[in-house]
Amino acid sequence: MPNTEQLSKNIIIRGGPAYLFDLCREYTNFPKFLKNVQEVKELDDDITHWRLVDSTGKNLTWKARITRTDMNQRIAWNTLEGDIKTSGQAVFSKLPEDETQLSITMNYVFPENTPAALRERLLKHLERSIDEGLNNFKKHAEGMEERLTRRR
Repeated sequence: MPNTEQLSKNIIIRGGPAYLFDLCREYTNFPKFLKNVQEVKELDDDITHWRLVDSTGKNLTWKARITRTDMNQRIAWNTLEGDIKTSGQAVFSKLPEDETQLSITMNYVFPENTPAALRERLLKHLERSIDEGLNNFKKHAEGMEERLTRRR
């Protein structure tokens, strides 16, 4: 049986859930704030093709399907095929003073022959990558909002 691990992270971002939800639905922009992601292509409304370079320099690709969309509240996904097996969700919770809590939950499936020590190293790397990605997304989102507000 494969080994599944779950990571959950939260961040508070200036901006309403609808604004942040719309930014998250622009998958082709993900390489701007996810360091190792090289490209995301939208194949149709619910399927994307991802390409990243891992920490060893190896190219990894996979297809993902959006499995649930609750407008301005939740986006859930899972992989269909490829080098990475994952599922997860992004939940947008409205907070006072035009802020939103973005909560990310990621489930990773490791092949059953993955040694425990390697799995732990990979999880730590994934956790750092999620933290960095969320912080970069926050900077991107808050910077976009600031630019849009100045134009009005």
